[in-house]
Amino acid sequence: PYLPVSLMLEQVLATAEEATPRHPLVGRRVRVHGLSGSAELNGQRGTAVRYAPERERYEVRLDDGQDGKSGTVGVRDVNLSPEEDPMVTCPICMDVRLTDPLGPARKGPGEGSATVTLCCGKVVCKECHDKYMLGGMDREAQTFPPCPFCREPTGYMDEHADKRLERDLLKRRATHGDPLAMYNLSGSFDKGHHGLPVDYQASLAWAALAAMVGSHVRAMNNVGFALKEGEGIPADARRAARWFARGAVLGHISCVWALGKAYADGAGVARDFAAARRWLKR
Repeated sequence: PYLPVSLMLEQVLATAEEATPRHPLVGRRVRVHGLSGSAELNGQRGTAVRYAPERERYEVRLDDGQDGKSGTVGVRDVNLSPEEDPMVTCPICMDVRLTDPLGPARKGPGEGSATVTLCCGKVVCKECHDKYMLGGMDREAQTFPPCPFCREPTGYMDEHADKRLERDLLKRRATHGDPLAMYNLSGSFDKGHHGLPVDYQASLAWAALAAMVGSHVRAMNNVGFALKEGEGIPADARRAARWFARGAVLGHISCVWALGKAYADGAGVARDFAAARRWLKR
């Protein structure tokens, strides 16, 4: 017998919550900022070696600085950020730095310049995408040029055939474990794009899988808000706050705001105005 959709969704979400690290900076290069009591540490870089729950702080092994200071210090998550915004290089022209589509979508170099191929998930700059994937269309065959990487067709001029191709390519990549495709498929179910029906349960399931498989920070934000608003699943402020916390420490501004608001309102966490202030001032 088939399981009810709501039960399958709960199983996916529970698995994602267990498998996605609660403290995602462990093992990463980080930068210290926003300290007032130990302001001399601001700007220092190092590696977050572990999270100490009894102190509610990451233990950060600092690099040797110009002042000779190094060693391990305890730092709150709100005072740490990943060392650099994730960036990628266009594999065609090789000279454009693009904001990583798995990253927190901050404003910065390369913002809005990345395009992802639906067929094989390559991240290319908009100029190369327009030149090599949209230019040179075959009007007789009513097709766009094949992908320069995997040689799959990239689209049809007929709208219905194009939507069907996009949907099939996206589903294929998602079911083969591509976290970016999972995130995009989640968005397609949320908005009804690519000829898919609006389905909040499917949207939440794919977002949770993207967060679990690829630490996709934007997916973490979407899972948090789905749980907060009760989209596709009964609202659960406590679970939502945990997802916001994961995304906030990775720098997603929407998660930062949502976590600060949760502390201010006592929504899913104990009301803590000091913690709310720290996050909302970040």
